[in-house]
Amino acid sequence: MNEDATLQTAKILTANKLPDRFLDTKIYEPTAPEESIYGNTYILVEVTTPWFPTAKITKLIRNTFLEEYYHGSFNRAEVKRFEDGLKAVNKKLSDLAGAGQIEWIGNLNAIISTISDNRLYLSHTGTAEAYLFRKNKISHITEGEDVPKNPTPIQTFSALINGDLEREDRLVLSNSEMYNFVSIDTLRNAVDQISPNSAVDEVANILYREKADKVNAIFIYLSGDNSIDAKAATALPDTIFLDNPEAAGSIFKKGLKPKNILATSKSGITSIGSAVLGIIDFFASLFKRKKKEEIEPKKEKLKNEPIQDLSYMTSSIDLNLSHGRDRTRKTTASGIFSIFGIAFNWLRGLNKKWLYGGIAFIIILLVVGGIYFKMSSQTKNSNDLSTIVSAAQEKINSADTQAALHNDLGARNLLLEARTMLEDIKDKPKSPVEVIILLEKIQEKLDKVNKVIHIDNPKELANLSSIASNIDAKNLIYLNGALYAINIKGTELIATIVDKGDKQILTKIPSDAGEAQTLTSYDNDRILVVETSKARVFEFSLKTNKLEEKKNAQEIAFPDANAISTYLSTLYFLNKDEGTMLKFAHSGAGYDKGRNIYKEGVVNIKDINSFAIDGNIYLLFDNGIIEKTLKGSIDSNFKVKNIPEPNSSLESPNQMVTSADLTSLYVLENKKHRVIELNKNGDYLRQFTFKDNIGDINSFSVNEKAKKLYLLASNKIFEIDL
Repeated sequence: MNEDATLQTAKILTANKLPDRFLDTKIYEPTAPEESIYGNTYILVEVTTPWFPTAKITKLIRNTFLEEYYHGSFNRAEVKRFEDGLKAVNKKLSDLAGAGQIEWIGNLNAIISTISDNRLYLSHTGTAEAYLFRKNKISHITEGEDVPKNPTPIQTFSALINGDLEREDRLVLSNSEMYNFVSIDTLRNAVDQISPNSAVDEVANILYREKADKVNAIFIYLSGDNSIDAKAATALPDTIFLDNPEAAGSIFKKGLKPKNILATSKSGITSIGSAVLGIIDFFASLFKRKKKEEIEPKKEKLKNEPIQDLSYMTSSIDLNLSHGRDRTRKTTASGIFSIFGIAFNWLRGLNKKWLYGGIAFIIILLVVGGIYFKMSSQTKNSNDLSTIVSAAQEKINSADTQAALHNDLGARNLLLEARTMLEDIKDKPKSPVEVIILLEKIQEKLDKVNKVIHIDNPKELANLSSIASNIDAKNLIYLNGALYAINIKGTELIATIVDKGDKQILTKIPSDAGEAQTLTSYDNDRILVVETSKARVFEFSLKTNKLEEKKNAQEIAFPDANAISTYLSTLYFLNKDEGTMLKFAHSGAGYDKGRNIYKEGVVNIKDINSFAIDGNIYLLFDNGIIEKTLKGSIDSNFKVKNIPEPNSSLESPNQMVTSADLTSLYVLENKKHRVIELNKNGDYLRQFTFKDNIGDINSFSVNEKAKKLYLLASNKIFEIDL
């Protein structure tokens, strides 16, 4: 190990023999210089059969490996020595099987591990488990390793795992029995303890409560010399025996003893009893103030009655009010009237001074009692709310664990459950202030799991409002380092240089051709294509800076398009009013006569909002549905899926962008101020959200090579990093 790092270890073991298995755990920390240079070794062996020679197997594995690794191997590199040790063990096991001792085959679960110079070497067989905890990540080291299902004895330890360790790493090696009682989430919380001693104490508490005594485990902490408080590390034992409760950790030594609870209860009840007796004494003294001639007969009447013993009030009070509820209505009414009669006669004979004092005392008593009852109710309500907050926090911690294991769905569900719990109590009186903090924390974690990227202040590249009068810029396109748009209230074709933000009017459509209506491009040929409101098509070459009108073979107007696009040398037109989608191929100096893409009834073209082409044609409908088509037919396997809640559907989409050069499908939803990225099978990848102050987003463009997303909103162009 490096001098600036130390290994801290603790173990969970069983002291006595088990009826159905044999467990043996060894930590070898050599002190001799010729051995210590090769690090420490950790061996855990479980044989799930109670036959007598089992102990021989465990000793054979342990002694053979240690001897070969530290002394027998002629290799200087640890990885080679480790391999030699495994080969020696496999050879001994094969010899043992050849001698007829085969009962252990299929019943052996073991881990052999060495840590040297911050590097881990590990091999395992059977169901033995190893986990690495690094910061907020969890790695199941022994999962998915290429271990033969039914290995021959010579292949018992056939997989070698090795890799670098980092400071603050935690390793847990154990037999699989432990995970029948301890979840990965619980284990993750345990290893967050400051020392392995504390971690094994926490886990052992759980195992002891579950009466699980068939577990062996090794906890290894890699840490700096000053990162562990010496007192914290040594206050608890480094070895806990599950079948020896006296040595099983702090909670088993102290415990919750009934006499302690009783002592506390007695104290409280004694106080209550004293108060009750004090009240009784006070009211008894009032009787002494009556006239002597009225009191004497009553004394005579009560003289022979035994004095009631009230000492039981110091040990117990029966607060179960249900005992008296079965009395008849007649008996209850009679009792009430009798009490009122006695009270009335008694009050008549009282001195008014004491009468008023008694009334005042009763009023004070009722007020104090009311305040106490209210405070008790508030305390109970506060405790209930705190319990809910704690339960929500546990779900958040579990979600962190699932996220670390790359189980995004599990993490998402746990966070949603926690959010529901907290939202139910956030508006209640005395709701803890941490509810709001936790809700914000949950939203941050949900955004991370759901891959939602919030863009608060996107970079503004250009404001096109000043470039000409009456500007309404639309149809943003990225091509060769510049962004292009048209003014749909005029005839201007506008360019913006991305790096500099410089803007200019490239050209104007002839005034008799109508206003610019839609824009697309042939990227490879660096040609921009504009269709006007009079259904005329113009091409502007960025190579020659010339604008040229294009005709079709029939010398008639092109379709009055709601949107146009290109693929290779073909121009596509969407005409929602006519319910047609046509394509025109380049022919000579213009285009051919064009043809329909879809047969009647294949798709409802009047409901199409936008479309994009990469060889397939993707159709975006007004209701948010996306269809993928090829050669005029719908691909039934394509479906948009896994967009996370709460906005899991596309309700009012505006534009869709993809091409043969783009790997993803991008959809703009201005109503929700977001752009969603899907793969070309329809699976959700991520989304970008924007604040409302950006304005209405009417179009966007993507440059995946530069990892940029461009928005056109209220005549302003914004740049966002992908």
